[in-house]
Amino acid sequence: MNVLITGANGGIGKALCDIFSQNKYKVIATDIHQKPHCQCTNYIQQDLREICKSSFVENKLKDKISQILNKEKLHALINNAAIQQTGKIESLQTSDWYESYEVNVFAPFLLIKMFMKDHFAQKGAIVNISSIHTYQTKKYFSIYSSSKSALTGMTKALALELAPDIRINSIHPAAVDTEMLSSGFKNNLHKIDELKKVHPIDRIATPDEVAELALFLCSEKSSFMTGSHIRLDGGIGSVLNEPT
Repeated sequence: MNVLITGANGGIGKALCDIFSQNKYKVIATDIHQKPHCQCTNYIQQDLREICKSSFVENKLKDKISQILNKEKLHALINNAAIQQTGKIESLQTSDWYESYEVNVFAPFLLIKMFMKDHFAQKGAIVNISSIHTYQTKKYFSIYSSSKSALTGMTKALALELAPDIRINSIHPAAVDTEMLSSGFKNNLHKIDELKKVHPIDRIATPDEVAELALFLCSEKSSFMTGSHIRLDGGIGSVLNEPT
């Protein structure tokens, strides 16, 4: 079986590549970096923003993946790559919005469109890695929150359009223990401990937990699931903050 995983060099991406490789998938991994830092069968360096700007680059990527598949079918697509742009509204530029939407929304759409007709296996599966920010967010996250909400809406709509041949679902993690998260707290590492405590389960998620859920959504065990949006949030989605 073949799976295409984007954002493969990140914390969640590496976990995705590991678990799909361990479960006998041939992993085609993509990331913006020149070299792979993940377990994969094939690696393609690709800035996903570029496929949104140029049909030539889009077709070139499609040709590379088609050559790797070598007439085999794609059984799963994991749209994991993302950009998290944050900032006060007065500091944000139109270019910031374009960049985030290119990676977080447009690229997943183009990859789905690219392979759905000729290259996807019947009963194939797509998993979009969305975010808790679709449902709950905070100040200065207007770009990230809205782009992930758009990805979730697209998941819902395409579930109807791609059924019954291809299933598509989204995962909505809360905080995940990745380098990206740590870098956001680099000057206040004690804040990570505070973040853990606000989750009722008293910790944050591991990348492996996101990957395990993605694997399940690509398996026959989830064959009745499509258009689902699954929260992986340690119970924080049930928390009501009141000054009492």
